[in-house]
Amino acid sequence: MTSTPTQTPLIVKIAKHLPQVEKVFLAAFILGMILRILHLDSTVLSVSLLGLGVTYFLFGFRPIDIPQQENEKFGFAELLGLMIVPKVLWLSSAISALGIAFYNFDFGNEGYKQMLLIGGLIIGIGTLLLVIFMISGVRHIRLVILSPLLVFFTCKFV
Repeated sequence: MTSTPTQTPLIVKIAKHLPQVEKVFLAAFILGMILRILHLDSTVLSVSLLGLGVTYFLFGFRPIDIPQQENEKFGFAELLGLMIVPKVLWLSSAISALGIAFYNFDFGNEGYKQMLLIGGLIIGIGTLLLVIFMISGVRHIRLVILSPLLVFFTCKFV
């Protein structure tokens, strides 16, 4: 009896490269911010925000690898704090980054305001939940990466 090799899902293949892609777009974002402050160009800023939005969207779907011991059981707080809230934070960061990019493109409507409102509220609520989980002592909560919050709050006030 021969066993057929299982194929690796596409998101697992993409997830390996997402941190590098994020770094490239963050570098482009910094360059775009400098160019915008100098009143030279805002296209680099908008394109980097679009790239960050797509990257954060894909981060929301990557599998999370949590180290688990043999007899360790996870409850609802661990599920919420380690799986659900981080994925919602990534998706809301994507919404916020795209909203800021749409603001920079100046399409003539104010749809970006709803995107920023929804993304910002969800990021605030998610961050509050993560702080509550950190205080209450949920195991492995330090594995949650909050880099979208930094980008969102930097972009929001520029």
